[in-house]
Amino acid sequence: PPALTGPQAHALAAAAIVGGTFDTDEFLQVTALPEDDAYAILDDAMSLRLLVRAPTGYAFRHALLRDAVLDRLRPSEFRALHRRAAVALESLARSPARIGYHLVQAGDPAAAVPWMLRAAETSAALGAYREAMSTLEQVRPQAVGVDLARLLSLRAELLMASADAGAVDAYREALA
Repeated sequence: PPALTGPQAHALAAAAIVGGTFDTDEFLQVTALPEDDAYAILDDAMSLRLLVRAPTGYAFRHALLRDAVLDRLRPSEFRALHRRAAVALESLARSPARIGYHLVQAGDPAAAVPWMLRAAETSAALGAYREAMSTLEQVRPQAVGVDLARLLSLRAELLMASADAGAVDAYREALA
């Protein structure tokens, strides 16, 4: 948005990468700004009606506003901000799915493998088999060693739980 200065726009872009909603801890971590500066940016963004208060912190007033902030990023900035978001979310012990997602978006799916495995295991435990399978497929080509064995085993279990005929071949692959 044109009413924001460079540092303000960069801070909001970092927040937009985190998601449509974010809390103050996430904002502080991803922007790496001193608290007073960070809160001043949040106040300015609220006065410009870019952000609104949300039950968990802040939210972009509309998805199009968030998109406008993200559209101004160069691909290299986009990847760097996703990397920064992954580090910030990891330091805050946020969900493995969010951390893994940001690592994939940063162009580092190999680093995302353990996070996505944890996310898929959680989804599977909740009965969200398709979501778990989709999560695994995002990082399957990069999985190696013990992570690959875990991934293939979980994939076979998901196929079996879904009554998919491919489960037998998936178990064979996992055993190999």
